[in-house]
Amino acid sequence: MSFVDIIARKLEYYRRVAGLTQLELAEEIGESPTMIADFEDGRELPTFETVVRFAHIFGVTTDQLLGHQVLG
Repeated sequence: MSFVDIIARKLEYYRRVAGLTQLELAEEIGESPTMIADFEDGRELPTFETVVRFAHIFGVTTDQLLGHQVLG
């Protein structure tokens, strides 16, 4: 699975867990719903700043959102 696929799947997963629609999430971060759909479909990658905003909204770390696992 590619990095883009991981971000797309994680973003959609955490958005759904948070109980947000694409429109609600878009409004929360000041983006268009189309942009959220593009992120979730893997057509676009969010900027680092946007990833940080998503993590804050979902109450997770950026590592969790990006699919990183802590070793050790």
